[in-house]
Amino acid sequence: MMKYIFALLIFIIFIYIAIRLKKYIVPYIISGILGISVLFLINQFLHINNIYLPYNIFTIALSFIGGIPAVITMIILQII
Repeated sequence: MMKYIFALLIFIIFIYIAIRLKKYIVPYIISGILGISVLFLINQFLHINNIYLPYNIFTIALSFIGGIPAVITMIILQII
């Protein structure tokens, strides 16, 4: 129960900071959403060619933080 309260507190702090820094954080959020979307699309369309990136915390976090270039890098590493 305590970890849920702590996670909620961290989430509220993050939302507060995001509202205060809205013009600085919005491009990063858009880039993260695009990265996760490209990860999903790559898995849908390139699964036929045996190129598949698993959904786990590492790939999702990396695609959110790095955006489209991170997804492209993971695909290149998967091919090699």
